[in-house]
Amino acid sequence: MLTQGVSNQSAIHEDNGKPITKHRGFLSMRFPEHNLTVEYYRVPFLVMTDRPPPNASQKVRGAVRVDALHWYSKKWAGADVLVFNAGHWWNPGKTIDV
Repeated sequence: MLTQGVSNQSAIHEDNGKPITKHRGFLSMRFPEHNLTVEYYRVPFLVMTDRPPPNASQKVRGAVRVDALHWYSKKWAGADVLVFNAGHWWNPGKTIDV
């Protein structure tokens, strides 16, 4: 969608040399014509997920640590705009069964 507003689409590039397609991890895309960088981070949780606590029931498969941000959060520091997609939370079984 953003590329449609750029007159020279060949000038758009990913900072780390990755193709701008579906992927895992993150992309950092530059739009030099508008002095704009868009960073995309794919993480199912904004916080850390961890092993179950000691002595937890066998039914407990993991823990969501709301006291610790995901390590990608260091890359978000200084961002002017953050966009969060929470749509997957409304699709049962898409991420993990909580």
